[in-house]
Amino acid sequence: MLPSVPPCGYVLVVDDDPTIAQFLSRLLAADGHQVSVAHTGADALARVTARPPDLVLLDLGLPGLGGLEVCRRLKANPATRLIPVLVLTGEDPAAARVSAWEAGADEYLTKPARAADVAARARSLLRLKAAQDELDSAQATLAAFARAVEAKCPSTLGHTERVTDL
Repeated sequence: MLPSVPPCGYVLVVDDDPTIAQFLSRLLAADGHQVSVAHTGADALARVTARPPDLVLLDLGLPGLGGLEVCRRLKANPATRLIPVLVLTGEDPAAARVSAWEAGADEYLTKPARAADVAARARSLLRLKAAQDELDSAQATLAAFARAVEAKCPSTLGHTERVTDL
């Protein structure tokens, strides 16, 4: 059963329009999330490096480094590839939607988007991210437990890794 309270997370809003960035920031903050804003693609990547967010809301029409390239870089980097990216753009939906998904975007909404749609999609992506993080934590715990058990007997040391490799 899904939790009734949405998971609060750290969200990075990337939009070159200060009015839209402020609107999204207020919307997400009202939903209980911590929000940071970047107005360029380069600033967004720097912020992600400094503090990886739980979700990125990304406009495609950014000055300099565009939104598609920001998305590609996030999804190509093993350290950031699992951060969900919600593209929110005013570009032509027919062409931009496919390009966004090919760049690795997890969700796509066109501007002007209804506040309820943005909030709902953000909550959904944050729930998925929380579940993924929980799975990663459980897997790490099980792996540590297996190594501890194996270390008690020299003949089984490394058995789990050997089985995994096979």
